[in-house]
Amino acid sequence: MKITFGKYIGKAMEMLVLKVPEYVAWMLEQHAAPSSQMAKAQDEAKRLIIKFDDKPFMKKCSGKNCNETATRCTVYDANVLNPYWWCENCNPYQSGAAPGKLQVLTTYCQAISHVENYYGNRKSDYQSIIRSMAEAKGLPRRVGDAQSTKFFL
Repeated sequence: MKITFGKYIGKAMEMLVLKVPEYVAWMLEQHAAPSSQMAKAQDEAKRLIIKFDDKPFMKKCSGKNCNETATRCTVYDANVLNPYWWCENCNPYQSGAAPGKLQVLTTYCQAISHVENYYGNRKSDYQSIIRSMAEAKGLPRRVGDAQSTKFFL
């Protein structure tokens, strides 16, 4: 679906979900009449977020001597740039993190909430964490319309 209003008019919703998550977060907070263009865009964003969340992580667990595939990531309260990836069997604190300093993220909305709660809605932080999660789910490094559409198939 292409956006038919606002500053991203003509852009594919798939690209916005992956590359402009701060806009998607803003859009989802808006109250819209059920038949409006905004409501349709919100519905499409929600549909794509569900698909994003349903995709499994493909990264190997960061646990010592663990060969499992990750099911979640952790980030420090003050750093979204270096997530660590964990399976359900490994303890994210085993690498020496201070108790209470890690946030466990498994979903798109958890990542968005993390940025809102700890980073003051910095655009680059929204983009970093969603990008990291998407790449861990198989999104290639270079992303255009074709790659973003394929990611959500």
